[in-house]
Amino acid sequence: METQTKIYRIIASALKFQGVAASKIPPDKKSEGEGRIGKLVVDDPTGDEHTVLYFQVMGGELHMLNEKPEAVRNEIIFLGMPEQHYYGVDLFIDMLKERGLMRKAYTENWLIITGDLASYDSEEMVQLCESFIDVIAKKIGFRGKG
Repeated sequence: METQTKIYRIIASALKFQGVAASKIPPDKKSEGEGRIGKLVVDDPTGDEHTVLYFQVMGGELHMLNEKPEAVRNEIIFLGMPEQHYYGVDLFIDMLKERGLMRKAYTENWLIITGDLASYDSEEMVQLCESFIDVIAKKIGFRGKG
């Protein structure tokens, strides 16, 4: 489905470590997420690194889907600040390097979370994504272990 962009390769590697990040999610929240389908869009107007991936929560883990699903519950869109020539792909990589950047990006609308969710859901998703990114960034060498 997706050409293997740098973002795709990072996420494929990151999924191998998701158990560490998922262990921090309360069991009731894990079961609430079961079956949900999400879409990740990392914008790159040059087209070289533009990435669209679909995921589904199955068995308490995130699984990358090979085909576009019929329905998507939530989307996470990395836009960046295109007017400043800072694109979603730059933001995604920088978030791996800099702890806390995801929250700033979400607040500044450089990162958008859409779908059938309440603001509570989007805040919860930001927290889960931040935790996941922190663990993954350390595991795949974007940040120190400390």
